[in-house]
Amino acid sequence: MFGYEGGDFLSGGEGDDLYTVTTSDNARYSDAGPDHIDEQLGGGNDTIKFTDLDRSEISLNVDIDNSDTDLWLSSSEDLEDGQNDSGVIIEDFFVIKDGSYAFNNDNVIENVATADNYTVDLTDIDLDAINAAYEASQASAATIA
Repeated sequence: MFGYEGGDFLSGGEGDDLYTVTTSDNARYSDAGPDHIDEQLGGGNDTIKFTDLDRSEISLNVDIDNSDTDLWLSSSEDLEDGQNDSGVIIEDFFVIKDGSYAFNNDNVIENVATADNYTVDLTDIDLDAINAAYEASQASAATIA
């Protein structure tokens, strides 16, 4: 599946899905925003292929302050301001179970392939680090409130 110019909504299903994304196409349309991917049914071995980002240029973000379960992927430069203007948002990549982040097996996209021919396994994301940051944000929110 291809995300063309501007922000797109892509939905995979069962089986192996390949999502091809060019962030410079999204960046050209300043108000278009990122591509949204909703895997929905899970299954298979799914991959997001960035045609214009090398492994060293890709960053990820989870908005733990708002208990968001989406995973943001984009260039480090794009995510510097806390906004994802030209990358990908994997909707509901995580679930929050018993107060901790876990992978949402129905919406996990397993791999990211980069322009410099690397493949990164997204299921290797350090959930312990995400949960430690989440617990700290919840504690500080409770203190402020």
